[in-house]
Amino acid sequence: MSAAEAMEVDDNETKDSPPLKRQRGPAENDGKGILDLPEEILFKIFRQLGITELHGNVALVCKKLLAVSRSPSVIKTAELEVTDSKDLQFAKGVLELHVNIVNLKIRLKMIGQKGHPLFENLRNLRCLKSFEVNTCNRPFGFPAPTLMGGLISLNSLQVIDLYDYMSHMPWTAGQLEPLFENNKQLKTIRLSKVTGDVITLILSAMASTLEDLAVLDYTKTPPDWSLLSQCSKLTSLNMSYSLDFWTAMSKMTTLKLLNVRFWCVMPNFLPAPKSDLLSLELSPVHVNADNTFFLNCWSLWPNVRTVKTIDSKMSCPVL
Repeated sequence: MSAAEAMEVDDNETKDSPPLKRQRGPAENDGKGILDLPEEILFKIFRQLGITELHGNVALVCKKLLAVSRSPSVIKTAELEVTDSKDLQFAKGVLELHVNIVNLKIRLKMIGQKGHPLFENLRNLRCLKSFEVNTCNRPFGFPAPTLMGGLISLNSLQVIDLYDYMSHMPWTAGQLEPLFENNKQLKTIRLSKVTGDVITLILSAMASTLEDLAVLDYTKTPPDWSLLSQCSKLTSLNMSYSLDFWTAMSKMTTLKLLNVRFWCVMPNFLPAPKSDLLSLELSPVHVNADNTFFLNCWSLWPNVRTVKTIDSKMSCPVL
């Protein structure tokens, strides 16, 4: 068959064949796009974005997305950094709009000695479960009553992390008691500077729910460490060393992670905790020791996976 005949056959087949239809995409078939998605789906999509992207980009697209971005429920987790007045206004707007935030982390720069105005907006967060705040200007900070004024009205907190919030004065039992009274389900409490009475209050008020406790420093009256035995769910403990503390802690059976600061004795000189420890951190270790120190740790707690110390003279053996 010649080339001319082949071309003629192809022309005839084309004439007899039905016309090809252009493939349509889903949006062309049903006339729907992202703006037609249910609000719950839009919430799930936009929760993958940061607050800045949500309010700085998505909200500018159209009126519907602007309304979605301002919904009280669109944001569940928020991280805010406040270093100047512009950041402050943005952060206050976020806390006023998104009253259903569940997890909130705030990083602050010191603005005056009378307290931070952002704390007043914490009263709006009716669903807040986890709250963390730290200050950029350590060891300075804001007066503790200003922060407590915003937190006292909350009743859904499970995690409160003020470990890097460096206040001028230590937290007192009188300041924290209303917070614990209103939030009976607290599981994690991390504080930077407290009186001994505060630790006693925590161990007694949160005995049935407390799982993670960390206190950087405590002053004045020593805590009643015997209350540790009542904390049946406590698995993580970060505390400064004292003989009374270690004696009480050695009777616990639930601990998995133990961090002891100002450690000053070898672990085989004291009774070991009866719990199945998985992680141990001692800092600093004020002893001249070699790998025997770590071997003693493993003899006391055979299931420990991590042992850390802060001492240049010591090194962890490879087992």
